[in-house]
Amino acid sequence: VMVIAGLASLRSLLIDDPRSVVSAAGIAALGELPGLVHLRVRGEGIDDAALAAIAHLKGLRILNLPRGKFTSAGLKALAELPHLEQFRFHSPHVDDAGMETLAGMRELKRIHLIGVPITEKGLLALGTMPQLESLYVDDTPLPDSAWTAFFRLREEMGKPVHVHVDEQHHDRDPHAHSHP
Repeated sequence: VMVIAGLASLRSLLIDDPRSVVSAAGIAALGELPGLVHLRVRGEGIDDAALAAIAHLKGLRILNLPRGKFTSAGLKALAELPHLEQFRFHSPHVDDAGMETLAGMRELKRIHLIGVPITEKGLLALGTMPQLESLYVDDTPLPDSAWTAFFRLREEMGKPVHVHVDEQHHDRDPHAHSHP
């Protein structure tokens, strides 16, 4: 970690071993890393304290935490990331309140939720984001009425969004296209 902490020009840090455990102390040991724009941690250990440490990586634009254990309250720390554009994560402890936190992040354009237990309220909070370009929702059952309300809201805003549900385009996705 100390070697990484000295790499001011490091742009991407991809910790892909799912057996790895990355703690708040491990993230904090990275230091500021002013050039870091992309962080992916496939291992476990990303809890609220680790999110608070990640919030010190001010240059982050892409954050991928597919095995998180953080809460909706912990997500508030990420509001300190002024350039975060893309956030992909799993956490069974994030709910509609977490979606309201994400909705307040002005630069966030691409969101991918994996097994995040939100309801229509959370989905509609994301729908209010004028800058939202794409929303992927996997392993999060939402009723068709929630999606109807989401797409109606986006239509009223005049802001279509690219939507995937369980790895497929939503049938109302205005940006649907084929995938080879």
